[in-house]
Amino acid sequence: MASAVELLRGVESEIHPLSRADLIRAVDDANDPVSLGVALMRLGASAPVEFDEEIHEVISGQFYSEYDVVRDMAVWAATYAPYGQYRPDLEELCENDESEKIRNRARAVLPIFTRIEGGAG
Repeated sequence: MASAVELLRGVESEIHPLSRADLIRAVDDANDPVSLGVALMRLGASAPVEFDEEIHEVISGQFYSEYDVVRDMAVWAATYAPYGQYRPDLEELCENDESEKIRNRARAVLPIFTRIEGGAG
């Protein structure tokens, strides 16, 4: 009977998962707002539970994109690994983003980050 590690290796060889570097490069290489947003979502979904400074910087840097769709998707991407470090930027978006949709999205997700910072689950 195959061990869990052997099964995981078999799955990995079949699905060809992207590395962290590949996911960050996809953000850097995106050539339109929607592609950038999708790349951010993939990066967020791949983020480890433990704080990752580079992933945080890449995602939070897009909170200030000139494109509403990118800012919106960056907020969603942050929720996949809700590091408390996102909180100050999200508070800024709640108060000052030019788009009501983004302000409302940031308000909707901010409690997640407040709970994380406060240690409550």
